Amino acid sequence: MPGPMRAPKGEITKAKDFKGTTKKLIKNYLAKYKFKLIIVFIFAIASTIFTIVGPKILGNATTEIFNRYSK
Repeated sequence: MPGPMRAPKGEITKAKDFKGTTKKLIKNYLAKYKFKLIIVFIFAIASTIFTIVGPKILGNATTEIFNRYSK
């Protein structure tokens, strides 16, 4: 009795035409979701920027509050 999540037996083969398959996938199947995918990428980029810049702004605000009330 095989256990869960067991790898299939046999040889693993590499895709024969990866670029062609990717182009076909984007052109034929994802074309109707083009606008939604662009929106998702924009929000992903914005999220990354806010994740990087947010702590810096919060640190500057904390320093300003500390300096103002420590006098």
